Amino acid sequence: RVVHHPKEPVVILLGGVKLETKAPVILNLAKKTESFLLGGGVANLFLKARGFEIGKSVSDIKEEAVAKQILRDHADRVKLPVDVVVSTAVDGPAACVPADQVRPDQMILDIGPETIRSYSDALRQGQTLVWNGPMGYFEQKQFSHGTYALARFFASRTRTEVFGVAGGGETLEVIDR
Repeated sequence: RVVHHPKEPVVILLGGVKLETKAPVILNLAKKTESFLLGGGVANLFLKARGFEIGKSVSDIKEEAVAKQILRDHADRVKLPVDVVVSTAVDGPAACVPADQVRPDQMILDIGPETIRSYSDALRQGQTLVWNGPMGYFEQKQFSHGTYALARFFASRTRTEVFGVAGGGETLEVIDR
């Protein structure tokens, strides 16, 4: 049995919908982690907690108080999308907008190219990378780019250079694809 010891700095990529399952990770690892890079419904909730319009986006709204607490206590470590891919329907056309310009009739369905670049830069700094949850609605091709771009980058970094851990049902589905 091989045991790997995490190397600093640690960067955690968190997506998916349920903050309830991810909040303990953030709270327990905040002091040991360089950055929490948020996407998916988790990021939507944090954007809402920051006062941004998220329209009809999926989010775990009952956890908004927890998101606000995490932002209060760990704002320097929590990274949110700066641009997002939106649509008015999950099978509709995609458009990229700054995260603070989502309309009430839109849904955030992926992270945008500036966010992918920013998150890639943060992942490049990590010596231990942890990934749980997709960055968007990856099941639809037009909303899968953020998840797959970061998945490929994560895989290339952890193949030889750094220690990496990935897990969770949807994360494993992305890896299988």
